Amino acid sequence: RAGISKGTIYSRFKSKEDLYLGLILQFGVQLREEIQAKTAHSPSPHQCLLDLIQEVFRFHDRYPYFLEIIQRAEVICRGKEQLIVNRLAFIAVIVDKLRALESSVQPAQLEMSAVALMGMTRAMLQIAPAPRGDELPKWVVDHFLFGFCDRTRPTYAT
Repeated sequence: RAGISKGTIYSRFKSKEDLYLGLILQFGVQLREEIQAKTAHSPSPHQCLLDLIQEVFRFHDRYPYFLEIIQRAEVICRGKEQLIVNRLAFIAVIVDKLRALESSVQPAQLEMSAVALMGMTRAMLQIAPAPRGDELPKWVVDHFLFGFCDRTRPTYAT
């Protein structure tokens, strides 16, 4: 599709595993940088978390095959340190935002919560057609923070 032969790609990457790792690492850095830029001036911790999830959805709308690459890399590169470090770096970004919401939560609980939020977001990326708009990230954040039945959800800054 890109107009590049397999030989050209494999002259840069030794294997499919190296190719997937390279893509994941490059896009991972890019996504984390975009999240940091988007959330740097969020007016509240809650809005910051919403901005983070909105940026994830926008990123995946711009790069629609990235989730598929992640999923393939998780199978092909299972256990590779670079993939684990990349995932932990993304978890750390989310933990930082969650800590601002509730500083009394233990670090292990923050990490588990970050992984749960990543799972919710990934599930929505898989089932919701692009472009996803701004309502879906709000839904994800609200259900993550307040649960299914809570009727006292905050309003968001615009």
